[in-house]
Amino acid sequence: MARGSRPRSRICRRISARRAKPRCAHEKNSGPLWRAGWPRRRSAGRACPPPGCSTAACGPGGIAPAGRASGVARGCNARFGARQSGATTRSHDMTACNLIPHSHAERLARRDDKRRKLLAWLRSEIWTTPRIAADVMGLELVSSAGRPLAAMARDGLVAVDQVTQPNNTKLQLVGITLDGQAHIAGLLHKPFIARAYERGRVGLMTMAHRSDLQALRLACARAGWREWRYPDRVPAATKASRETHRPDAIALHPSGMRIAIEVERTIKTAKRYRFIAGRHLDAMARGDYQRVVYAAPDAARVAALQAIWQSLGHVVVAGRDMPVSDDLFIGWRFCTYLQVPTLEI
Repeated sequence: MARGSRPRSRICRRISARRAKPRCAHEKNSGPLWRAGWPRRRSAGRACPPPGCSTAACGPGGIAPAGRASGVARGCNARFGARQSGATTRSHDMTACNLIPHSHAERLARRDDKRRKLLAWLRSEIWTTPRIAADVMGLELVSSAGRPLAAMARDGLVAVDQVTQPNNTKLQLVGITLDGQAHIAGLLHKPFIARAYERGRVGLMTMAHRSDLQALRLACARAGWREWRYPDRVPAATKASRETHRPDAIALHPSGMRIAIEVERTIKTAKRYRFIAGRHLDAMARGDYQRVVYAAPDAARVAALQAIWQSLGHVVVAGRDMPVSDDLFIGWRFCTYLQVPTLEI
């Protein structure tokens, strides 16, 4: 030891070791390799990572020469965290090279695919929530949709808005713009829809109801349901007349039957259900659909719906009371949201 110098403490030596520069691309991307189960000692020529790695930064056989470092691990299919001996292999989630496309063209294709999926969904839905938007784009986490949505908003394809619900909770909405409608119409070669999201025009009382309908539509589409449409999207004059009841949605079941879907977040009165039942019977007699499905969030509300319908006694059909027979509601189904996609008709 030189004269006048002080020995470094153990803590100082640890800090210096952590500040050391990475010796290969794997260490630069994932931190010191001893954190993933590797030997803590740093020595030149150690294995990095397990044998068989095709990273250009590593030497033959996966050996990282001393002083060699690279920015990005290219072509590595080996998993981090395996021990040098090869006796034990530990799985790790740090295979970023398998999750992120390498070339610029692949990244652009992935971005365009996510945009096309979301805009095709918003073409008819007009607005949705970030949770459903992430599901439509094929993302597992809602947080992963933040950057794609921000980029689409910057390009003028969507508008990101925040609204306050009646229970004073804030909810973020993603709505399509007219530029987004024009963009997706050109991609799909379909007519332009002159409808776009307008701030402050979303019904706060029906927001949760429409969100449940969207989630149900997405689940049913993956189960093989087709031709989903919303009968309530009619001219304002027809809505004001209230001559008929419109179900929440009508879709084609995989069996070929056309189903009317009613989402019941809240239970209505028996008087209201007598009127609704008569309108459903008229629509089924006209051939608009063959079955009616009532979906509720949980089993408790499903049981309550069944109890009310069984105790109706009579229904109102064409302004007249008609007694309820045993086979009158044979085409009705009551189930939870989770049971609708796999429902057997």
